Formats: sequence, C-alpha cells, structure tokens
Amino acid sequence: MNKGISFLLSILLSVLFLSTLILGQETTGSIEVTVKDMAGAVVPNANVTITSVAGSTTTGFRRTVTTDDQGFQRVLQVPPGIYTVTVAASGGFAEKRLDNINVVLGKVTPVTVEVGAQVGAVVDVSTNEAPIDTTDTKIQTNISAQDAELLPKGTNFSSLLKISPATRPEPLSGGFQVDGASGSENTFIIDGSEVTNAFSGTLDQNTNLPFQLVQEIQVKSSGFEAEYGGATGGVINVVTKGGGNDWKGEFGAQFRVDQLQARGRPIQSFNAGVVSYLPNNDSTLGFFPTATLGGPIVKDRVWFFGSYTPQIFDRYRTITYRSATTGAINPSLGSVNYHTKQKNEYAFGRIDAQPVSSVRLTGTFTYNPIVVEGEVPGLATQFDTSLPSGNGLVGANYQNQLGGRQNAKTTSGQIVWTPTSNLVLSLRGGHNFLNSKLGTYGRPLSTSVTRIACSASSINIPANAGCVAGQSNGVALFDATEFDATKRNTLDADATFLTRFLGRHEFKGGYQFNGLSNDVLSSRVNSVTLRYGRDIVNLSGRSIAVSPNAIGSGVIQRIGTSGSVSSKNEGIYIQDKYQPVNRLTINVGVRAERENVPSFNPSNPDLKFNFGSKIAPRIGVSYDLTGDGKTKLSAFYGRFYDRFKYELPRGSFGGDLFYQDFF
Repeated sequence: MNKGISFLLSILLSVLFLSTLILGQETTGSIEVTVKDMAGAVVPNANVTITSVAGSTTTGFRRTVTTDDQGFQRVLQVPPGIYTVTVAASGGFAEKRLDNINVVLGKVTPVTVEVGAQVGAVVDVSTNEAPIDTTDTKIQTNISAQDAELLPKGTNFSSLLKISPATRPEPLSGGFQVDGASGSENTFIIDGSEVTNAFSGTLDQNTNLPFQLVQEIQVKSSGFEAEYGGATGGVINVVTKGGGNDWKGEFGAQFRVDQLQARGRPIQSFNAGVVSYLPNNDSTLGFFPTATLGGPIVKDRVWFFGSYTPQIFDRYRTITYRSATTGAINPSLGSVNYHTKQKNEYAFGRIDAQPVSSVRLTGTFTYNPIVVEGEVPGLATQFDTSLPSGNGLVGANYQNQLGGRQNAKTTSGQIVWTPTSNLVLSLRGGHNFLNSKLGTYGRPLSTSVTRIACSASSINIPANAGCVAGQSNGVALFDATEFDATKRNTLDADATFLTRFLGRHEFKGGYQFNGLSNDVLSSRVNSVTLRYGRDIVNLSGRSIAVSPNAIGSGVIQRIGTSGSVSSKNEGIYIQDKYQPVNRLTINVGVRAERENVPSFNPSNPDLKFNFGSKIAPRIGVSYDLTGDGKTKLSAFYGRFYDRFKYELPRGSFGGDLFYQDFF
C-alpha cells in the first residue's frame, strides 16, 4: 500500500511541476453554459463571452469560450459578482444576451441559452437569485456584499458568520463553533491566503476586516472537497472587493455612542465594614470612518480598489479610591479619571489586471495594526491604595502612558492562466505577519527590575520592609514582551482539466505549502516574596525549617517565554467531478498531508507526520431529482485532519519557562 501511495504522489507532483500549477484555496466560482436552439437541439461551437456588469463591485472580467459538441462549456475561475453572458452562434442564429447572472464563491451557476433565427439581437434579463448548484455535495453558506447590506450586523465580517446554520459563537475562546467543532479547529482564508491565528486557531481582530472591504463571505461547514485541509470544523473564506471600468467610491462614518449601549447593574462591595458600590458605567465612544475608491487604471485591462477604514474606540473610567482598612475615601487620591484609546487600522489596496483574455493577475496588500494608548484599571483596585503610586494601578498620569502596539500586515498575489477552454493553471502566494505586543508600553524590562512582596507572621518586622504583622502586600506582575513575531508564508498551486470520457470530468490536482515561524522573547518581572518568621514551603508542599539565625525565608519567581522556531505543512490532492449523465454528479478525491510540529527546546526533536500518516479520502454523490435544477439529493463521506496550533509546542515543548528559587 505504501508503494502505491508513493507512486501516486510521485505522479501527481510530477504533473504539478510540469504544468506550472495553481493554488488550492477558493476565490472564485464558475458558470456552466448550455446552448440550445428553439427546438431544444444543442448548438456546438458557439462562442460564449462572460463579461462583468459595469458599475457592480465585481472586478473587471471578460472571457470567451467555445461550446463542445453537446453545446456545453464550463467557465472556471470566475470572480464572484454579477455578469452578462453573450452567445454568438453561426448558422443563422441571432446573438443572445442574458443579464444579471450571479456568480457566488465556490459554486456552479448553471445557464441555459436558447438562440433563435436571425431577426435581431435579443436581450433576456435573468433573475439575480443564486441558483441551486446540483453538482456539489458540500454544505456551505454564501453571504454577498448585497446580502450583508440587508442584514443586522456589527462593523466586521465575523458578525455575520452566525448566519450559517452550522455556526455559532464560542464566547469563552473568542471563536466560532462550526458543525460542532471548537473554535480552534477552523481555517480562515482571505483572498486565498490563510490568516488563522497560529496559536489559538481563531480569527485575530487584526484580520477581522470591516464590511467596506468584503465582496463575499463563504462558510464551508461540511462535505468540502479534497483541496481543503487543516480543519475538522469549517473553512471560512473571504474575498475582498476590486475595481472595475467605472469609478466607484464610498465616504462616510459610523458612530457607536455610549447612550445606546447596554448598561450593567451596580456592583456591591463590602470592605472593612463599609458597604460601597463600585462604578459600573464606563463612558465609551466608537468612531468608524471610511473612505473607499475603485476604478480603472487602464480601461478593460487594469483596475484598482483602495480603502482606509480605521476603527477607533475610546473608553473613560473613574475610580474612587478608598482606605483598605476603613473603606473610607482616601483623601490623598480621591477619584481618578482614566482613559484608553484603541485604534484598529485597516488600510487596503488591490490591483487586478487582465492583459490578455487568457491571463488574469491579482495582488492585495492589507496594513492592519492595532494601537492602544492608555489603560483603565480594574474596578476592584479601589481598595489598593496601599500600593505605591506609579505601579500601574493608581496614578492617572502613569496609567495613561501604558498601552501597546500589535503590528500586522498581509500580502497576497495570484496568476490564473487559461491556455484553452478546457485547462486552467494558477499559482498563488501569500505572506502574513503579526507581532503580538499589546500591553507593553510603559512596562519595565524583566531583566532589570525586581518587585518585592512581604508575607508576615506575628513577629516584629523591620520598619523598612513595608509590611505590618498579618498583612500581605500584593505586587502586580507586568508582562514585558520584547517581541512575539509570527510569520506565515503560503504557496498554493493546482491545475484543472475538463475532458469527456464516459461522461464529463473535471480533474483537479494541487500542492499546498504553509510555512510558519515564531520568534518570541517575553517574560514577567521577577517577584521576590519575603516571609518573615516563616519556614520554606516549596511547590511540592514540603516544609523546610529556617536556620536558627534566620528571621524568615524567601522565594524568587521567574516566568518567561523564549524561542525561535519554524515549521511547514504541506498538502497534495487530486479530485474529480464526474457526471456520467446530466443529472448525476460524483465528487471523489483524496488528500495527503505532511506536517512537523516544532520544539521550542533545541535539545528535543520536532514532532513529525509524513504523507502516509494523514490520508484523507473524500467522496460525495449528488442527484438532480426533478431535472430542473431546483431540487437535489446528496450524500458525502470524508476524513479530515486538523493541524497542530503553536500554543501546544510553546507551552509543552520548552517555550514557556517557570522557575521558583527558595532561600
């Protein structure tokens, strides 16, 4: 069996290499055109031209194909949007045009064109309703930009994912459950480039794009083809907007005002015999300006789309500080006002080009850091007045200097070549960068600062210790992250070939590369706890008596994360959409993956999975029950494998360090 698998993989890789191939993540749909005459007979060798509709959000697109001997042709790699289909056939037939043909992401749009005698051009207007794709066996939900305009939502595309019947929010992890899988088992793709968080498997706020940038959202929840891997939950696919031959823009702003937000109940607190109510109503303001513009650089050849849509959040909190012993308002501090401002940058640019009808190029760039200025303390800190000013818990001037910056950017590029009507070759690459450094402004370097806490018994304590008998002074441990940079490089290639042999076949094979790396140096400020009059109690619970000359014991605690690792995940697949008869479709394929999980400790080996360890077969059957494309029966079986997230190797394979030294 291993020899057979090796032989199959070697043939597939050879074919991919010689073909110059394309990528595996979906950014387009397709159109199936059948041309008939008025009597119902098929019309072979008819010229079919697909053109994007002027003024729509579709990128400029035009392609001409020829029907086969059964009057049929499938047009692949069509960007989602609205199109016109024009048919010109020889033999005395009039030119026929159908408008408002809606192409959605990852689906086949069937179109039947009836051509008549040469009397003059005839225009038919079709509905804009997306038809049923009777050839697929996957379960997916598509949400177009037009649909999003009509639905209640937030400001970012993830607020609409719950429209999918198989998707629900997972608040504890900040993700989404798809088809019962946890939020860490999904894959998020934007313009064919994966942007899933390498540690949690969820969607970062940086890549949760605002709606002004999004053309269509696709949620694959089950039954997807062999070209999709790395997820046992769902595949969330997002395609951005592009420019066309007409100039089009949007300028405006949205606000989320404090008065329209839900209000919490007062929080009752009891301290030192005094009952008080902690403040619960922060003052907030959300400001969401946008400016977008798209149009032609060279008409019918090169188009652009650009957008700057930042999201700005302001929060104000007032803390009234009280005595930790009496609960009375501390006269030296009183009430302190705090302010934090978060700005999510979303600057986006896209260029599409079609220098000739058989070649299409796309490039995108997203600049999307998050910047936080200032912090607000927790409500419980109203009784922490014994802490010195400047430790980050009290003192508005110091608190407003805190914050952090989380840099992020994503680039992607794609080339699609259709040398013939029956062959499509494509290649896509992407780069994603994220440096998680929120909460690092104003933090001291961990190697140079020590904080001291006291834990006292009833014996006399030195006056300069800052402790009194029976009282423990807590210490805030600040994370000091110098860098935590994650990079992802993707390269996807596949080839699609249409042929006829005992029916119609759509063969597709591909290779996918997903390379990750993480460089991190992060640690917490060392804490020193002095235990006056107390024995040493270590982590195992053993007590060690102090020497007769000692006045107590102590603990030094050091916590940190350090490492520089990289890994690669590879996938190869081959699949076939086979139609032995018009109403029956059989989707069959197999996928193999190779993965290595890195160790953050150089002395420990990586965890590796070869292609033979992760073989994922897929098979599905779909039948057009009524023959009119309105009802289908389908069934599917498949095997799916998840990918390891970096959270496991960093936490368990030597990345996270924890030391306690007793003296």
